[in-house]
Parts: sequence; C-alpha cells; structure tokens
Amino acid sequence: MMPVTSRAGVTSNASLRAADPSGVAADSADAVLRTLHAESKLLEGEFRPNGVHREWCDPDVLQQIRRNTLARLRREVVPAEQHVFARLLTRWQGVTTPRRGIDALVDAIELLQGAELIASDLERELLPARVSDYQPSDLDSLLASGEVVWMGRGTLGPRDGRVSFYLAGSLGMLVAPARGELPADLSERARRILEFLERQGASFHGVIHQAAGGGFPNETTDALWELVWAGLVTNDTYHPVRMMLSAQERERPRGSGGYLPPGSPGFIERMRARRGGGRFGEGRWSTLRQRIAEPSTPAQWTAAVAQQLLTRNGIVMRETAAAENVPGGYAAVYPALKTMEESGWIRRGMFVAGMGAAQFSAPAAVDMLRSLRNDPEKPETVHLAASDPANPYGSLLPWLAGSADHTMARAAGANVILVNGRLAAFFRRRNPAIQVFLPEDEPDRSMFAREVALRLAQAAFRHMTRRSGLMITAIDGVPAGQHVLARHLEAAGFVLSAAGFQMRRLAQMPEPVIELADDDDA
Repeated sequence: MMPVTSRAGVTSNASLRAADPSGVAADSADAVLRTLHAESKLLEGEFRPNGVHREWCDPDVLQQIRRNTLARLRREVVPAEQHVFARLLTRWQGVTTPRRGIDALVDAIELLQGAELIASDLERELLPARVSDYQPSDLDSLLASGEVVWMGRGTLGPRDGRVSFYLAGSLGMLVAPARGELPADLSERARRILEFLERQGASFHGVIHQAAGGGFPNETTDALWELVWAGLVTNDTYHPVRMMLSAQERERPRGSGGYLPPGSPGFIERMRARRGGGRFGEGRWSTLRQRIAEPSTPAQWTAAVAQQLLTRNGIVMRETAAAENVPGGYAAVYPALKTMEESGWIRRGMFVAGMGAAQFSAPAAVDMLRSLRNDPEKPETVHLAASDPANPYGSLLPWLAGSADHTMARAAGANVILVNGRLAAFFRRRNPAIQVFLPEDEPDRSMFAREVALRLAQAAFRHMTRRSGLMITAIDGVPAGQHVLARHLEAAGFVLSAAGFQMRRLAQMPEPVIELADDDDA
C-alpha cells in the first residue's frame, strides 16, 4: 500500500505518525518509503523550510518545484544599463581599490588566470592596476617557487605577444586538453628542443643550445620562442619576456634608423646577445606538459572554464566567451553554466540590457549590480590599459562613436579612462592625439573633463615621464588648446606650448593628482 504524501508532494515521518488515514502503522510506512527510495522512486532529504525529521519527495514534484523557483528568480531580475555593468566589472576585478603585497598579487593572478594578456601591458598597467605596490621580483618569486605558471598565447609582432598565467593547481584544469599534434610550421630546431625537454626535463639555455646542435645561440633562442608562442614551453622566471620587451624598446628606430656605431655600448650589447643568447635565456625552460600533473577531461575542462569566467567577470554571457576567445565559444561552457544554475549555485536572467539573453551570474554579482544602479556622490574614475579584462569597451561593449580619424582598439599601449563606468577618454602611448567622450549636459560635462585631465596628469607622471614628457597636440581632432578640456589640463599641471599641452618632468606628483591618489587610497 502506498503511503500518503502531502499536497505539496513532500511528506515526512512526523506527518505520517500524526495523521495516517490508511491506518498503516508508521513503521510499516517507513519501510515502504525506504523501499521506494532504494528503487529511485522517491527522494530523501530536507525539502521544505523549517522541515522536521526525514522528508520524502517524488522526483517529478521536486523538478517542478525547482523549475518554478528558477522561473521566479529570473523574473525578479531587472536589467541594468551597460555602464552599470562596467562599474561592476571594475569593482569585481579590484581595479577600483588595489591592494598591497604578494598576497594581493596571488589573488590577482587567480582572478586573471587563463585570460590572454598583452605582455607589454602586463607589468606596466595590468598588475599595477590591481596591486598598488607591485614589484616584478614578487612575480619571479611565485614563478620560481612553482606556485604560478605562465604560457604564451601567440605573437603580436616580432617583440610582443599574449601570455596567460595560472596557479599551478589550476593549470591542468584550465588548459584545454592537448590534441596531440604539433603545429605544422614548427621549425626543425624547435622540434629537437621540444624532444630534448620532454626527455631531459627543465634545462638552462646553454644545455638546450648544445642539445639543439650548437651554432648561433640566437637560433636556439628563436626556436624557444617558437615553442613559447605555440603554448608548448614555459620558463620558471619572467625575465625572458621582460628582455624581449626591452629589446623592442632598444631596437626602436631613433635618429638614423637605429644605427649603432661599432664599439658603442649598444653595439656591444647587441653583438653579445647574438653570440650568447643574451638574457633571453635566463631561468630554466620546461614543457607545459611537465607542469601538469593530470590533464583534465573535456567535461572537467568545461566546468573549470565556466567557473573561472564567473570568477573573473561575475556575469557570463555569450559576449564573454567571444571576448575571452574560449575554444568552442559559448556553446562549450553553456551546459556547465546551466548545470550550475539548476544546482542553485548561480542565477540566470537578463542582468545587463542589450546583451545576449542567456546570462548567468554569481549571486554576489547580482547584489553588487543592484547596489551600483545609482551614480556615486564622488566620481568613480579608473585608468586602465584598453586590453585590461576589467575594461569591457571594445570587447563586451562596443566602442563609442568617435571621430573618423581616430581608431580605437584594445591594442598594446592603448589606454582608457572610465568615469562612473562610462568611457571618458582613449589614448595611446607615444601618440599625441587623444579622444574624449564628454556628456552634453552640465555639471556632468565639467566633472568628466576634470576627471579625465587629472588621470592624464597621473598617467603622465607615473608612466610617461621616464624619458620625456607627455605631449597632447590634438583632442577629438582639433588643436588641444581649443578644446573644452584645455582649462582642465592646465589646472592638472599641463603646460600649453606651441605644439600643444605637455607634462614637464617633475620632482613630485602634481597637486591635483595627489588629491586624486588620496581618493583612490581611501
């Protein structure tokens, strides 16, 4: 005889004892319930708020309850404007309140792991935006200890590329399972080096050079970089990448096409690099495969990537997978996200207006998004590399319409300034033309202009005065002195010359920028 369940489809032992119209003893009913549970016809657990004793539920009823609950949660979501999402992203990734110390660096790497980062922006912009006292030696310590691993993700010109960082314990889960075949365009020397490293293990440049057949050490260095950019080889320090980037600076044409007279310090350094591999070969080289204890299965990789996207962005949508260049696109991670929602770990709904319909969010991100709907009393201004994952413009969100002669892109050396989540300025290193986006109405227009000028002064002092001052000759295609931003630039410490506005070399931060820095520290 079937025991009677409640109208909600859930019953408990206590309710059976209190009222049993069939006259069946409670012990007999309990035995029947256990039998049905063993046959997977009933579920056992705690299903109702404030439930007592053991509860039993029909699987179809539980599925119906779950569907109704998810539908109600989805209806509660009110889409936020896109600039509110931009504010969420900067706060979620910690660039509005950078922290200090090596623990902050570990947390930043954990949040950024798997993202394709431009190497030349990494230590200049990306990590300092999250770690206020960032020191390159801290990154080297984490790499040398084996706690962090980096890998190449493709070249950007002859002396730059994209890199990704991983916590050692997450490497095997987040790196896509290897297909087995090597790139067809891999050189013969690179193949010999790869075979040697797989056989010998981590080795220094000199040993690798001998195993590769000798010759010019730079040939071995070039072959190692082939393997790096193919995602096959890594190093236990970040020195090789830094030296590659500094070589880009040294080889930049100056004066007469970059000519170095024989006997000059620069000529000797360049010849030494050609003979001995320079400092490109510092540290020990090893294959990525040797750093992975156990490769992930496709299902494990999908679940790990979905979780990492949520960790980094708070809200994941179709545009997120495209921006992050996820293999297989959104379809690859959607099943994992759907399973996480059905398990109650995340929520689904239309969180950001104007974006893809299938959006998933961590509960904490939903709460934060609601709290950011109104603009703050004090402007929330951040200066980021355009390629920073915390900047949604140019990837998740489209660039704002600008002048035809100014192309915006998430390229190396490009920077953005966001005010209350809205794109306020775009500029590039060594480019005297900038683009600003000011509101039409006051007082927001003056506030945006003031914030942009202060951040430009801060950028000029901290990053762009090492060799020369920052020159601004044109703003939105007109001479800088004629733009509405001009008076704000002068107030921030810029000087108007015949060529345009210039930030001179200064012994200390300009006064307005000191106030801005104090706001950041607070």
